[in-house]
Amino acid sequence: MPRSASTDGRAPSRSFPRRPALVAAALVVAAAATTAAQEVDFAAPLAHGSPYAIGGVLPADIDGDGLLDVVAAVTAVVGSNRGDVAVYRGHALLGLSSRTAYPGIEGVGLAIGADLVDLDGNGRPDVVLGHSGFSGAAGLTTHLDDGAGGFRAPAFLPLPFHVRSVLAANLDGDAAIDVIASGSSGHFATLLSDGAGGSIRSRSSSSSRSNRS
Repeated sequence: MPRSASTDGRAPSRSFPRRPALVAAALVVAAAATTAAQEVDFAAPLAHGSPYAIGGVLPADIDGDGLLDVVAAVTAVVGSNRGDVAVYRGHALLGLSSRTAYPGIEGVGLAIGADLVDLDGNGRPDVVLGHSGFSGAAGLTTHLDDGAGGFRAPAFLPLPFHVRSVLAANLDGDAAIDVIASGSSGHFATLLSDGAGGSIRSRSSSSSRSNRS
C-alpha cells in the first residue's frame, strides 16, 4: 500500500517504535557486566622478599593449620652451589608471614621446576625439585615432609638432561603418585613412585633419552 505524502510535500519520516522494556534490560545487562568486571580486580600487590631468585611457587597447607602456605623453589643460594626449598607461612591477617628455608644438596644445579606430591603416602605434601644442571648435577631432589610442618634433608636422583619443569601425576594407576620431568632439547623422563618412603625410579632409560642428539 503506497505511503501518503505529508501536507508540505515532504516524504513522511519513518518512526521506529521505542521498546522501554528492551532498553531497560540492556542497561541491566551492561550494569551486571560492569559489576562482574569490577569483582575480578585485584588489591594492591604485597611483595614478599627473598634474598635469592625464585624458580617457582606452589600453594599448600604445609603445617596443617588450615591456612595456605607458599612453597618456593629457590633457584640458587649465593655463596653455594645448591637450590633450596623455602616455605612462606600462611597468616590469617598478613596473608604470608615468616619464611623458613630447607637446604638442598651442595653440587646440585639450579632449582627451576617444582611440584608437590605425597610420595610416602602419609597424606602430607612432599616437594620434588627439578635441577637444570647448569651449575652442577642435573636431576630431581625429593624433600619429604617431617611431620611437623617442614621437610627432611633431600635425596637426589640424577637425570641425563637439564630439567626445566616437574609435574606430579598417577601414571600407572596404582595408589602412588609418580613424577614427569621435562627438560632441554625435547627430553623428558617418567619416574614411578613406590609409595613407600618417597623413592622414585625411572620407568625406562629410553623415556629420558628419546630424541637425544
